[in-house]
Amino acid sequence: MGPMAAPSMSVLLISPPLNSLTHPHASLPVLTAFLRARGVRVVQRDLGIEVMEELFSAAGIAALGGRIRRKAAAEDPERGGKRLREALLMVDVVAEGIEAAKGVMRDREAFYDPERYLHAHRLLARGFDLIEAAHPNLRFNGDALSMRHPATFDSCEAFAADPESHPFHEAIQRRLAELVGSGPFDWIGLSVTYTGQLHFAFALARMAHELFPGVPVVMGGAAISLAEDTLRRFAQRAFALADGFVFGEGEGPLGNLLNLVCDPAQAGGIHKNLMLSPAVRARFALPDDLATIAPVTDLDQLPTPDYGGLDLSRYLTPEPIFFLGNTRTCYYGQCAFCSCGYGHKGRYAIRSMAKIEQDLRTLKERFGARCLFFTDDCLPPKRGREIAEFLHGAGLDFVWSAWLRYEKSFDDDTVAALVRSGLRQVSFGNESGSAQMLETMRKGTDPQRGVETIRRMAAHGVGIDLQNFIGFPGETHEQAQETVRFLVALKTMVTTCAFGAYYVAHGSPVALEPTAFGVSDLRLIDPERLIPSYHYTVDRGPDPAELPDLYKRFAGFIHLNFLTGTFFLELGIGAHTLLYHERYGSAWVCSRLPLLLRRRGQWQSGDRWGDGVRRVLHPDGSLSAFDSHSGVLLRVEQGQGCLAVLEGGADVPDAKVRSDLNLLFREGLVGRERSS
Repeated sequence: MGPMAAPSMSVLLISPPLNSLTHPHASLPVLTAFLRARGVRVVQRDLGIEVMEELFSAAGIAALGGRIRRKAAAEDPERGGKRLREALLMVDVVAEGIEAAKGVMRDREAFYDPERYLHAHRLLARGFDLIEAAHPNLRFNGDALSMRHPATFDSCEAFAADPESHPFHEAIQRRLAELVGSGPFDWIGLSVTYTGQLHFAFALARMAHELFPGVPVVMGGAAISLAEDTLRRFAQRAFALADGFVFGEGEGPLGNLLNLVCDPAQAGGIHKNLMLSPAVRARFALPDDLATIAPVTDLDQLPTPDYGGLDLSRYLTPEPIFFLGNTRTCYYGQCAFCSCGYGHKGRYAIRSMAKIEQDLRTLKERFGARCLFFTDDCLPPKRGREIAEFLHGAGLDFVWSAWLRYEKSFDDDTVAALVRSGLRQVSFGNESGSAQMLETMRKGTDPQRGVETIRRMAAHGVGIDLQNFIGFPGETHEQAQETVRFLVALKTMVTTCAFGAYYVAHGSPVALEPTAFGVSDLRLIDPERLIPSYHYTVDRGPDPAELPDLYKRFAGFIHLNFLTGTFFLELGIGAHTLLYHERYGSAWVCSRLPLLLRRRGQWQSGDRWGDGVRRVLHPDGSLSAFDSHSGVLLRVEQGQGCLAVLEGGADVPDAKVRSDLNLLFREGLVGRERSS
């Protein structure tokens, strides 16, 4: 049935730490628009960026430093503590420079100065290092935050109960307390997009229950959809953490929830993708039967995403980034490894071009939008041409990015039209450089078409990101090497290159029909892991247990040939790459920035340390050194001539620098910690 009015209803929508430092996720504005169109009062907040803003301040870094010092004082130096001693080299430098680093990322001129950008990035990266040192259960990958262990009911309960488990507890509590004054609220919704947000979401839910007694907390988002089987199987434990869960697309279940609250008798039952606790059902006298409601949302019935109420100035970009979706799930939808459509239950839907035109005009007129990401798993070529024709004809100034497949229809004329309309970067699911493996994966493309498409895009100045992995069932070592050779041959045209090790994704064709792909003994590693993870064996190819070592061997080589995780704050394709591609073009980005990294990665060599270099010699004979001027952190293992560059954007220094560092060991010129 249609939507009912929801008089006086008020909802608080929250994104828990951490979605991104550079932009809000698309889900909050989409759900906010949906609810506001039905008369609901909505307050939307990205608590991830808010608490990171507080933590990445002089006071926040100083607090981390205090925790690190206490941990270091309690550590037996002969048994460990290397990460803590490294962190102590950096605390005061990061505290002093962190505000300026954020300022560079937000400044419309300084952001585009590669030297200033790189220094700001390195200081922020050192801030990530300090968080990890103070809270070793946390891990940053680029600007993405996650836990070092998978989410289980036990781990989420323990994390939520321990204020010392993460650095955001007090900041979240303060912000929730402030929001009490913005209420009262009838419901609190948590949008959990990434699996790395799960622990934080349940900790936030616990705090929300304390500060908003009696207000139900409902969770949804892609990560919650992936956890559906586990949450339903252990419903009692799930309801100890939250009052309800939305699986798949959020609009249908939320609309159903509004109808239930307004008039349970007329709502037609509870949406099958809405899981509510017995306490909530009893409180609102909700029925136990499930409604027979189609789970696919009519995308033309949805309003334009509403960013009203989000403070876009907090994000670390010189101008705000907006998101817009044409489709739900992938128009191809046959890749054997992929579970992208799982949250939408595999049903493809597309919004009409007339509505997309309206969306683009609204985002421009209401929010001044210019930088745009299309959120489609894969933008259909026909829709890409329609968007290009509309933007060019309407004279709307947008620069945009999209995920694409290698398609024959991306000929030279089509690419030129896309670029005229503002296309500046694309991401392709390249997956493998082996034609045989692509066929096994049911990818529906081949390496030659990939090369042709990449060259055509690069010739028009489009920045390119490639997504890849090794270890698909049946892949040989030689086929994995084919992928690496394929990628390195394209390094002058490709900006970033994601590279991972295969795992069986829950809901993917391999998980659903394992024997068809030579997979056997497929079983859950731990039934209580929220996101199902599988043990499996393969009929041929390397044992899955070998994949981590194989991945490490190839990943370092990829890291040295691409800008992934080096120059840009985000690990791969993102807001910053889009802006740099627009300003400089992909050829400049791919050729000039690696040179800058190599030049700035040179350690201050010679027969003595530079004045800005701080170092500590560890009991095991290894050396950690931090250059306070460049923000580079180095580690040298004694006697091996081995130099490793940690996260933060530096390239591996040359042989002369390596020799200089080893000379310092031999001549005894390195000592204990020394301030600059």
